[in-house]
Amino acid sequence: MIDRGSVAEQVRNLYPEGVNKVLELIGTRTLKDSLKCIAIKGTVCMTGILGNEWTMKDFTPMGDIPSMGRLTVYMGDIENLSKELLQGFIDEVATGKITLNIDRVWSLDQVPEAHQYMEDNKGKGKLVVVL
Repeated sequence: MIDRGSVAEQVRNLYPEGVNKVLELIGTRTLKDSLKCIAIKGTVCMTGILGNEWTMKDFTPMGDIPSMGRLTVYMGDIENLSKELLQGFIDEVATGKITLNIDRVWSLDQVPEAHQYMEDNKGKGKLVVVL
């Protein structure tokens, strides 16, 4: 499936009853479309704002959230991340068990360029800033 900013029609073609779970990473720009993808009692979890829009205009909860559908959010906090799990991940990166897709490395004085590069959706992996 190719996401062209609207996936509900494609999802419904594949799963006419809708899907049970949607992980929404773009955020407010695509939230309404994601809500159209869920089945009865389905859940949309918004956990990203990659669309760079933090508020939503013209959102009507009783019209935009399907009847019996659920909308939730996950906002990671330091209390949600165990030191052991984080260290395990770091160790696996260090040993090469996990490889990270690094697109570009930037210096601190290039942060404005790096940010624009990210906003223009040019990145094909992680962007790293070296201090």
